[in-house]
Amino acid sequence: MVCNRRWRLGAVLLGASMATGCNLISLPFVLFAPEPSKKVAAEFTHLKGKRVLILVWAEQATLYEYQHVQVEIASHVRYFLKEKFKDLKVVAPSEVDRYMKRNPDWATEHPARVGAQFKADLVMMLELMEFTTREPDSPSLFRGRARARVTMYDLTGEEEMPKGVALKPAEAVYPPDRPIGVLRADDRIIRAETYKEFGRTVARKFYEHEVKL
Repeated sequence: MVCNRRWRLGAVLLGASMATGCNLISLPFVLFAPEPSKKVAAEFTHLKGKRVLILVWAEQATLYEYQHVQVEIASHVRYFLKEKFKDLKVVAPSEVDRYMKRNPDWATEHPARVGAQFKADLVMMLELMEFTTREPDSPSLFRGRARARVTMYDLTGEEEMPKGVALKPAEAVYPPDRPIGVLRADDRIIRAETYKEFGRTVARKFYEHEVKL
């Protein structure tokens, strides 16, 4: 019904332009033109065919409130990466989670040492600087936020402790336009959508994509 109304509007405008001889003839094409966008280049281009380990670090306060945030974020990043790179191998986040629980001091190790435990070619280190499902100072409003530093370590070279390649920080907000009151949503939904948006944001760092202007 909406589509039909739009085409009728376009037909009316086209008829008016033909009758008046003015520049209205271009309006229907403007109305139905795609939204403007721009291409964004990949920040790191060495993922194809590799075995990747995703490590997610979070502060204790974050882990206290969101106990599964590390494995959930890693799982969503893995999903969106494998959706794009079919030949990519990513260590199962559940396996990494078990390793972290057995080795609570894992974060004090160089990421390359941890990566070697999983026979990884690359280690993706996500340092979670923020994760929340509520608006600051407004517990009655839901809005998910995730923000992390992203560093890649290439273990395929001769260096035993390779230097990390820092990418731009990853950030996701859900919903993007405004918070939602507690009567219209719940923490579980906001958390799930924030994971999804953040996972997609991180994955896009590794391939060319388009963003709306």
